[in-house]
Amino acid sequence: MMILGGAGPPPEVLTGALGVVAKITPAHHAVLLLQGPWLGLGWDTQAMLVLLGFLAVSALLTVRFFRWD
Repeated sequence: MMILGGAGPPPEVLTGALGVVAKITPAHHAVLLLQGPWLGLGWDTQAMLVLLGFLAVSALLTVRFFRWD
């Protein structure tokens, strides 16, 4: 996920299906969220909302399926 998310090779060099998969990983949005302020581009609200969505879905799935055995 790190390689596809943009923390490895630049997303621009990924072609075809790899480019599509890279854009839906949480790591891609985390990289966008970190790069904006770092490069002076400002805060990426869309990336933050996508990450919050991943967090909410993950938390709901955890509450639903986690069991102490």
